[in-house]
Order: sequence, then C-alpha cells, then structure tokens
Amino acid sequence: MQQHSNGSNFESETKVLKINDTNFSSFTKEQLCKFWDYDWKTLSELDQLELVIETSEGNKEFFIKKETLLSTNS
Repeated sequence: MQQHSNGSNFESETKVLKINDTNFSSFTKEQLCKFWDYDWKTLSELDQLELVIETSEGNKEFFIKKETLLSTNS
C-alpha cells in the first residue's frame, strides 16, 4: 500500500523545471506531451525523484521518495 501526501501546496504559477536529469525549462508543448506519453512511465516507477521548481520566491529543489507503509504480503 502506498500513500500520497497532500501536505504541499504550490502556487498556480509554479513550474516544474527539472525532474532528475530531464530539464523541462525549454520544452515545447509538443515535447512535453511526448515526455508525458512515453517517458513519464519510467519516472513513475522510480523510488525517488529530484525536482527543481520555479516559484514566485525563486527556484527550489525537492526530493520525493516512495515509501511502503504496509506490506502487501499481510
């Protein structure tokens, strides 16, 4: 069982600039759509993501780690 936290609130103007080694800052809408259709599936299977986001207060770096809260073997 996995749990997703809703503890973070981002401004509507927040932009994702980078996830792991993929820099989105200059992606066109077409490149972003292709990434979402094909490459996101690979990222979603990773245990940790490194994000760089742009907010009104400047760029910030976040690390998101998957955690298993309950064993599925119970």
